[in-house]
Amino acid sequence: MAQFSFLVNARPSTLSREFLNGTYAGGILFPPDRAAAATVAALAGPLRRRFVLADNGAYDTIGKIAASLPPSADNAARVKAVRTAAGAVDPNSQLAEQLAVRPDAFIGPEDITLACWLRAGVGETDLVQRRSELRRRNRSVARRGLTMQAAHPELTVYTVASAHDYDSAFDAGQALGDTGVRAVAMGFGAFMADDSWTTRIKYGGRWLPLPQALPMRYLRTAQVVRGFFDGWAAAGSAAPDRFHFLGLGAPVMLPLSAYAARSVPSVTYDATSPIKDAAQGTLYVSEPAKLKVRTWNVLERMVLDPAHRWNCPCQFCRAFCLNHPFDEARIQMLASQSRPLTAADLRVGRVAAQAVPLFAVGPGPLGRAAEQARAGHNHWTVGLTLRRLSAAVDLRAAAAADVATYVANAGAAHFGQSVAMAWDLVSAGNA
Repeated sequence: MAQFSFLVNARPSTLSREFLNGTYAGGILFPPDRAAAATVAALAGPLRRRFVLADNGAYDTIGKIAASLPPSADNAARVKAVRTAAGAVDPNSQLAEQLAVRPDAFIGPEDITLACWLRAGVGETDLVQRRSELRRRNRSVARRGLTMQAAHPELTVYTVASAHDYDSAFDAGQALGDTGVRAVAMGFGAFMADDSWTTRIKYGGRWLPLPQALPMRYLRTAQVVRGFFDGWAAAGSAAPDRFHFLGLGAPVMLPLSAYAARSVPSVTYDATSPIKDAAQGTLYVSEPAKLKVRTWNVLERMVLDPAHRWNCPCQFCRAFCLNHPFDEARIQMLASQSRPLTAADLRVGRVAAQAVPLFAVGPGPLGRAAEQARAGHNHWTVGLTLRRLSAAVDLRAAAAADVATYVANAGAAHFGQSVAMAWDLVSAGNA
């Protein structure tokens, strides 16, 4: 049975037994930058018993290359410039830093060309024309992955597959499966950060029209994860031993992706979104559905309905609220406002922030403590979701139920429709 877990990004605020235990963390993802030297020392103590995966730092390199392109460059120019810049990057430039933390595993060979194209805004029509090139690149990365694994037999080396749609993901899965790679990572952060919409998707060599324009982020994520495992199966290889979802932490996408990867014994995730969302006043919830909710909207409902309160059982919310309880009198004061609450109302010092300190945003001890509590809460929600998926007797039924409740409770119909279609892509003909 597959086991699903979340790896916490190593930061001074996350490297404590209390945080890791309270979030059901499966381990720690360590970024290879010298600024995080303090976290290296933390790993020398009791935390070292945790699974440690060292990242390769490619995310930052991808951003720098994309940002270096002239805004006026057309797609053809961007494709060529990225190909040159990505090809000049030393693929082992971060290896010494990765190995310095004495990890159990590390993110290994990766061809960042496609990721740079995506970040640079190269259009889908141009990308699909590069299928044969991407196939060659994935085969090359797979061979490099085997070589690196042989050089570090005491560690697990994750080879990074690259894809942008079902077809390129199928090719990537087939390439890595054919080569004999046993641990795979794929990046999904760029997909989930994509705010574009689409009226068609490329699937199985054909363009399929959609009934209406839908958000691309959910559809692309579903296409890629389904395509990869279909390609791997076509290679006739046993499922990989490990699979890591780089940059995927959105609550609703966990059951979909978990179901697609159900044949893999060890499936892990990481993302900085639980931390970034907490800083911006976004909380993750499991009831009534796997949703992201804005703190000011939660408070608005509390003002309108005295029976509705934030009664989260996680240790982070409980500990914070014990020291900074809700002020019911101030909550009722907000009812006299003639306008809806906004994010600005929750700045430290404002009445709304005094009413519910857990939702406060801003500098100072209170703002920092509230942000840390929300980050812990978001990680707890993700960790608990994956723990329940690991224990599910019928994973397909559990994932389908999560999708159904999301569709019924999504704040906007198009998000629900996109997630429903994403589930269809992942689950159709895939019992």
